[in-house]
Amino acid sequence: MEKLLREQKWALNGALFAVAIIWGFGTIMIQIAIDCGFSTLMINLLRFIIGAVCVGAFVLKDLKKLNRHYLVLGLLCGTLLFFGFFLLQLGLIYTKPSNSLFLSSCSVICVPFISWLLMRRRPDARVFRGAVFCLIGVAVLSLEFSGGLSFSAGDLLTLGSCLVFSTHTSLMGKYSAGLESMLFTFVQLSTAALWSVAALPFFPIDYSPLWSSWQGTLAVVLLGVLNTGLCYIIQITSQKYASATKVSMILGLEAVFGSVCSVLIGFEPLTWRLVVGGLIMMLSVFYIENDLSALFHRKGTPAA
Repeated sequence: MEKLLREQKWALNGALFAVAIIWGFGTIMIQIAIDCGFSTLMINLLRFIIGAVCVGAFVLKDLKKLNRHYLVLGLLCGTLLFFGFFLLQLGLIYTKPSNSLFLSSCSVICVPFISWLLMRRRPDARVFRGAVFCLIGVAVLSLEFSGGLSFSAGDLLTLGSCLVFSTHTSLMGKYSAGLESMLFTFVQLSTAALWSVAALPFFPIDYSPLWSSWQGTLAVVLLGVLNTGLCYIIQITSQKYASATKVSMILGLEAVFGSVCSVLIGFEPLTWRLVVGGLIMMLSVFYIENDLSALFHRKGTPAA
């Protein structure tokens, strides 16, 4: 039984790490799409529609299972997804990418507290310490301290998106048990797509890049199929068996993998901050996953 639990734990962690890697690669896809002339609303509109269609193709026969629980939670989480991405990308217009990366990763701190409020159960102190270590790693990874720290309207928007995403993750942690992951993902992504359509009159879109740039179109398709459809199915499935705090910390490694992808593709050089910050974040995840005091206690116990 213990071996089975260990194997399930490794499978769960592996799936979450895969999502973090895909989301990290997704930052490059977003940059490519923006460089090709795609607006932020157009990227969101297409990725949510593509994700919903791809997932929907597999759940057509299960639509009869939709009930009030699916619809209410799906509408709420889909709304949070849309506004989280909207605030995040709007904030990028007014702040530096490094500030955006750091502030959006503050979810590793926010999720334990929001989950505490929802679950009425205080997380272990080790979780809070690990979250602080993870945030320190993000700060080393993303912030240029030599230029001084500033706080702008864009930073406030990004911090708002962090709170929205943290609430989304915490709600999934409390209510995802018993839900069929693909069916719920379909409702959630469809809701986000509808919100994107509703925003069109206020933020007109130029569709010409869709026909003139195959690189940008391919990037958005990958965002829809992998980063949106596949990854949210994995996240929802994982949160049936793992705490919201654990999920948020592993997914927070998106910052590390995004930076690594950027280096490999040649968008930025390899720096000491990437190595040190990434290492701190990795160790913080290892820290909350393993009770080190118990480990050393076992090692220090004399043989009978």
